[in-house]
Amino acid sequence: MIKKFLKKYNYIRLIDVLVIGYYIILSLLLLVFHKGLDYWLLYIIGHLIIIYIIFVFLKVSVNTQNKFLIFLKNFYPIILYTVMYEEVNLFVHVIFSDWIDAYIYNLEYMLFGFHPTVLMQKIVNPFVTEFFKFTYFSYYFIVFVPAFIFVF
Repeated sequence: MIKKFLKKYNYIRLIDVLVIGYYIILSLLLLVFHKGLDYWLLYIIGHLIIIYIIFVFLKVSVNTQNKFLIFLKNFYPIILYTVMYEEVNLFVHVIFSDWIDAYIYNLEYMLFGFHPTVLMQKIVNPFVTEFFKFTYFSYYFIVFVPAFIFVF
């Protein structure tokens, strides 16, 4: 049965399985832990629509020579990553009702013997702040610039 499935859907790559699996797992978690989350059913329906679109898109782009479709096929997970990241922000309290920051602070103190954030406050200045903001933002360039170079 598995061999038949793999033969029929041989155009699905590991990254596609991971993205689809992520949406399935997140939907199952929402199904179980939806208490207190408005419109939880719409999120699940949205996830199912995204999974369907991925399947259709992968099937359509199997033998394409269109460079834009090849680009989308290879980099749609990265494009979806931003959507996934923002969506998780909405679900952060679905499983744990409170923030767990205090546990993290205690773990850091246990590991280092001091609070790393206090140490970092000593080196904070506008240049360092802007540098780290730029490096954080450059993630988007690091992902898309090579994609355009290799595909186009």
